[in-house]
Amino acid sequence: MASYIGSADQPGLAAYYGTTPIGPDDTVADVLARGGIAVFERPTAGKDAASVDAGAHELGSWAGLVEVGDFQAAVIHADPIGTTVRPDGVRPYYVFWSDGVHDWELRAGTSTAEQAIDAARAVACQ
Repeated sequence: MASYIGSADQPGLAAYYGTTPIGPDDTVADVLARGGIAVFERPTAGKDAASVDAGAHELGSWAGLVEVGDFQAAVIHADPIGTTVRPDGVRPYYVFWSDGVHDWELRAGTSTAEQAIDAARAVACQ
């Protein structure tokens, strides 16, 4: 199930994906806490995956580089913030990549990095 939403507090939001209904008052954190996914698309800021990966390592986060379609992406195991952590303790994964025109960010409340990366690949290959 997908809901397409854009708002002033989440500029560039392309879609929420979840297996449960997504309410009009749900936040990104709510969707992630239920195992869902949020995808953002914004005009490019000129950063590449390696710079995102390097910045994440400076903060002490788990990060790595992967291929998403034809693009290099950074995947980060995010720290729990507020309700972003699922009741079972799973922390979200973020995947960042750029196609040179748009920067993409996928936030996933999935159990594994592989699930988040597969979701990013599905988005990039549409």
